[in-house]
Amino acid sequence: MEPRKLLVVYATTDGQTEKIARRITDVAASQPLVESAAFDVRTVAPAAITSCDAVVLAASVRFGRHQRAMLRFVRKHRQFLASKRTAFVSVSGASASPSGREVAKEYVAAFLRKAGWFPDVVELVAGATLFTRYNPLLRFIMRRIAASRGLDRDTRRDFEYTDWNRVDQFARSFVSQGTAKVA
Repeated sequence: MEPRKLLVVYATTDGQTEKIARRITDVAASQPLVESAAFDVRTVAPAAITSCDAVVLAASVRFGRHQRAMLRFVRKHRQFLASKRTAFVSVSGASASPSGREVAKEYVAAFLRKAGWFPDVVELVAGATLFTRYNPLLRFIMRRIAASRGLDRDTRRDFEYTDWNRVDQFARSFVSQGTAKVA
C-alpha cells in the first residue's frame, strides 16, 4: 500500500501557527503509511500541492482577520482544494476562552465566505500572545484585547494558550479518517 501524503500549509505572523502546523505534520507522520510536510503559504512549491492526497491549511488571526496570503492561496487553489479532503485550522487568541470561541467562529465564517471554500473539517486552536516581541503600540493594543477577553496582560511575558493535546488529537483524527473527499 502506498503512503498517503498530507500537505500542511500555514500562514503565520509571529510563529505560533508555524509551530502548530509543524506539530500537525509530526503527529501525522507518526501514523502508519502517512507522509506529511509543512510549508509556509508564501513558499509552498506547486509540486507539493499537486502531489498530496489531503490538505490542512492553518492561518492565524490578527485584529479579526486571517492573513491575506492564505486568502490568496485558497482563492488560487480553490478548485484543487475542492477535490481533496481538507481542513482549516484557525489560530486565534479568541479561541483561548470559552466566551471567545463564538467570535473565533465568526472569524472563520468570514474567511471561508471571502475565500469561497468549504473545508471538510474546521478546527479552532488557541494561539499565543507574544508581548515581548511586539512594538510598544502593538503591545498596548494587544494588552487591551487580552483584557477584554479575560486573558493574561503582563506585557513583560509571553503567553502560550495552545492546547497541544487537542492539536495532537486533531492531527490523529484527520489522518485516521483517510484522505478520501467527504461527500
